[in-house]
Amino acid sequence: MIHPSIALDQENGSTQINVFSGQGNRWKRLRSLFSASLTISKIKSVDPIMRKTHDELIEVLRRNENGIIDVKP
Repeated sequence: MIHPSIALDQENGSTQINVFSGQGNRWKRLRSLFSASLTISKIKSVDPIMRKTHDELIEVLRRNENGIIDVKP
């Protein structure tokens, strides 16, 4: 397993599985998986997390305007 959030294509070992390049039944399955997680209410529930993360990133960038920024926690 590469990472829990990265799906591995069992047929060719590729991590390049996405709804844009899928075809036929594979596309249909991927679309059904993704569309379930992209409802308006689920996207709205993530909004506060995204705003907080955005604010934290902007603060780090402001504090380190002329320096090196470590993007890994």
